[in-house]
Amino acid sequence: MIVTKKVKRGIWLFFGGLFLLNFAGATGAYICGVFSTQFYWIMIGGTALLAFAGVFSLRFSMSQVEKSLRD
Repeated sequence: MIVTKKVKRGIWLFFGGLFLLNFAGATGAYICGVFSTQFYWIMIGGTALLAFAGVFSLRFSMSQVEKSLRD
């Protein structure tokens, strides 16, 4: 399989997006935890949201890779 520039860019975007999502989620959970007593539930909700977003971004990047391979 020939790895094109589009595929490489898609992979970089995927991992960069995952890193940003994790960083934003951790920061948001920390800030909400400081101002809220339900820190535990916020962490669970944040983790679930991150997992959902990760799966969604993975499916999106895979469809982008398939499109670029068809071109």
